[in-house]
Amino acid sequence: MTSRADRPIRRQQKERQSRPMARLALAGFGRRSIKGALAAGAMALVVAGFPGLGAAEGEAADLPKAESLAGAYLAGGFAEALGDYGAAAVLLDDVLSADPENPRILRRAFLANLRAGDKARAVELAKQVIERFDPAPPAAMMTAVIDAIDQEDWPTALDRIDTIPMAGLARYAKPLLEAWTHAGAGDTDRALAALEPLRNQGGFEQILALNEGLILVDAERFETAALVLEGANDEITQAPVRVVVALSRAYRGMGRVEEARALLADYVEAYPTAATVLTEQEALAAGAPLTTRTAPSEGIAEGLYQLASGVQRQSAEIALIYGRLAGFIEPEFDLPHLLVGGILEGQERYRDAILTLEKVPASSAFYWQARLAIADNLAELDEDEQAIALLQAMAEERPDSTDPLVELGYIYRGQERYLDEAAVYDRAIGRIEGEPEGAHWLLFYNRGIAHERAKLWDEAEPDFLKALELKPDDPFVLNYLGYSWIEMGRNVAEAKEMIKKAVAQRQSDGYIVDSLGWVLYKIGDFEGAVGHLERAVQLRPHDPIINDHLGDAYWRVGRKREARFQWERALNLEPEADLTPLIEEKLRSGMGAPEVIDISQ
Repeated sequence: MTSRADRPIRRQQKERQSRPMARLALAGFGRRSIKGALAAGAMALVVAGFPGLGAAEGEAADLPKAESLAGAYLAGGFAEALGDYGAAAVLLDDVLSADPENPRILRRAFLANLRAGDKARAVELAKQVIERFDPAPPAAMMTAVIDAIDQEDWPTALDRIDTIPMAGLARYAKPLLEAWTHAGAGDTDRALAALEPLRNQGGFEQILALNEGLILVDAERFETAALVLEGANDEITQAPVRVVVALSRAYRGMGRVEEARALLADYVEAYPTAATVLTEQEALAAGAPLTTRTAPSEGIAEGLYQLASGVQRQSAEIALIYGRLAGFIEPEFDLPHLLVGGILEGQERYRDAILTLEKVPASSAFYWQARLAIADNLAELDEDEQAIALLQAMAEERPDSTDPLVELGYIYRGQERYLDEAAVYDRAIGRIEGEPEGAHWLLFYNRGIAHERAKLWDEAEPDFLKALELKPDDPFVLNYLGYSWIEMGRNVAEAKEMIKKAVAQRQSDGYIVDSLGWVLYKIGDFEGAVGHLERAVQLRPHDPIINDHLGDAYWRVGRKREARFQWERALNLEPEADLTPLIEEKLRSGMGAPEVIDISQ
């Protein structure tokens, strides 16, 4: 039977799309800061076919034209449903040009262009939306505000901000827009007063402190800025990077240069890859002049980015809109490009994600993260050779970094080049200075997987044990090692307890729940196995191995008709080649006497 280890491998390979967001963890405040700000909005889906859909961002102009207005409308709706906003924007613009008085099409065309990242067209349509809708959608108002700020037309910007309703996520964005517009006009006191609505909003303490601090530093009120920023966290080295950088500048403005130097050093020691802090530390070491100025566009972009990153788990669509707005107002602020790239990757818009990530220039402190994410998207597009070349170059560029080697290992795993994968992790582990620490557990775990898949168990087992030593009770290591022992009939009682620990931590993980059911099956507790395997199928209904396992358990408890149903379902789910004939044989002949493992082994 196909090894149980295959499934966590495939799941990890698929779930690599979550890693670009993890790379941003130190760059912003994190999702925990903004809880329940706004429920996700629903997008209407129109199912229709249209040739040429799937063009990447920036390529929409090459799309074929629909032959009819109805065709363009249906195809535009289909493109929206796919998340192909570049195509949707072109198609809905076509419909709008033929029916310019249709407010619904106008609004959809605006949103499509906004999501697609076409600033000029989004601004143009936003102004039309504002004229046609009362009240206008907040996204249109904010887009028009950004246009006014671009032109430093502060009175117009403030007039437009005044019309934004204090509802949904806009009730947090509006104070930020107003504050920085007043700051742009040179009125620091009104800028600070505009932030007051955020004062009692739970989860916004750090965003409030950062914006107050930046405005105060901008006004060279360094002492007050330091007090505000120091109060943002009980432990300042746990604060977001932007707070730390702003506080270091406040210290420098007060003449407390050594305190600024120590703050940055402490943060880099805790977070060696915090790119923004590293850049600030290098500037200070080089004797660069103190930068106190934060342009309104920078402050607004920072605020919109923080809002976007705070709601991305609840609503990728809203996060995408706010990320695009942040990029519109400050194109050289790179964090929104990383954020939007990660959202597009999560929506399986890999080519669009690459084009967005390529906006991060080589001079950026985030160029490294952007290239890692680009390699990830290239791999998702099955452009493995390009991804491998990029990662190999990055590994040479930073001989102390393991990040590109980890990414390279995932690609080799997807290609079933397990010995090459193991060799990559040999290189990564060889880059560890001193004794391995807790953060290195993943390197040993991944090398263990590579060795296990290469059928080198004597090399795999020590790696799994080392991973557990570095990260005790990790559910994935417990599950992988425990299941492997069960399959080999080794350490059965210990393996069972390990998998039970894993399930206790990951009760909604269908693969791990399946492991416990399969352990019970292997030791002869067929009734107990059924309950867990039924739960696993509910959690992962499209996994052929879990369905096959449930079929086996049903057979052993006499539910033979249900067993055949599960086996047939497993076959329909396209199992791997070595499993298919085994299922077919069970459908023909049923199962013989069970081979029960003695739990005392």
